[in-house]
Amino acid sequence: MRVKLVFIGLCVLIFLNAFSSYSFSHNEEITLSIDGDEIEFKENEKPYLVKIIDEYHGNRVSYGTMVPLRTTFEALGAKVIWNNIDQTIDVSLNGVTKKFKVNNDTENMNYGIGLRASSDVTLKNNKTYLDIVQIKYVANYQLEISEDNKEIHLYNKDFSISIDGEKSDIRGSAGYLAYEINENGYNIKDPSKVFVSARNIFEYIGGKVTWDDKAKDAVINIDGKEIRVNALSYEIIVNGEVYPTKGDRAKFGRGRIGVDLGLVADILNYEIEWVQEEKTLYLNKK
Repeated sequence: MRVKLVFIGLCVLIFLNAFSSYSFSHNEEITLSIDGDEIEFKENEKPYLVKIIDEYHGNRVSYGTMVPLRTTFEALGAKVIWNNIDQTIDVSLNGVTKKFKVNNDTENMNYGIGLRASSDVTLKNNKTYLDIVQIKYVANYQLEISEDNKEIHLYNKDFSISIDGEKSDIRGSAGYLAYEINENGYNIKDPSKVFVSARNIFEYIGGKVTWDDKAKDAVINIDGKEIRVNALSYEIIVNGEVYPTKGDRAKFGRGRIGVDLGLVADILNYEIEWVQEEKTLYLNKK
């Protein structure tokens, strides 16, 4: 009996030791850098990890990273104020204001399903914290997290598009195959895969864009060409001929059709150049 109790005691000690090591590994200091510059957090506002249990995938466990809201957003150039009327924290960045509600149910926040989808703010040490993924979405930054969740990097992925020597107000987005993170930060490695609004780009360079509701086509007339882009099949027709494409050259989302710049360059005889140091993509007629 004594041997059995000693054995059980040893098992408990081993278990507790393993558990302590596990907990310690997830409480090491977490670092956050923005475009390569590390943020120095005060002692009472250190980032921390929270457990996420995904009941829809066999109770799979992952970890989210909570960071101090004010310090992080202000490091990104945002203005942060308390809105006493709405009882929200208002963050203004790049001309847009996002309202965050404080959720006092910290246990549910820390262990609930879908933490990464939540824009609620939780409290710790009288400081407001928010999941780093939400900051990524609001600020439109590229987020890179190390496998052990200890190193977090945010990279500004905003860039300008210059057309025929003039800076435009056209916004572009680069999919995961079109960009990389190198020693100089966010870099577009394949500018031909940058997507832009079909209406915005074609109208900017002098085209006329209409909508054929029966065919579900965006119809572009420019430089003596009629270009049709179908919103359902993404088929592209130029002057009545199906345009041979490799991969998806068009996509539909948020009520508008987008095309990649490679398609624009091919059909209208433009050349594309990306200059990382200037964070500018140049589109010039050949």
